[in-house]
Amino acid sequence: MENTFGPLLKEVRRSKQVSQRELAERVGVDFSYISKIENNRLAPPAA
Repeated sequence: MENTFGPLLKEVRRSKQVSQRELAERVGVDFSYISKIENNRLAPPAA
């Protein structure tokens, strides 16, 4: 199964004009975590 969550997250984030740092701050994680998910280097959380 192809992992499409990361690219979809990036597309939606950009369409809302939100930076990775801003999104990370809003959800309480480091911006590098967002980057890794968006670039399929880390699987998104299950829940």
